[in-house]
Amino acid sequence: MRKKIVAANWKMNMTQAEAAAFVETFLREIGDSSGVEIV
Repeated sequence: MRKKIVAANWKMNMTQAEAAAFVETFLREIGDSSGVEIV
């Protein structure tokens, strides 16, 4: 099975409230993150 890759830029031009909402949604969408390799 192929590994999924998520790449991102840590610089987000958002307000604190927008960033918090984004992170909440992102974490909910990615689900279980066990077996993930961070490079």
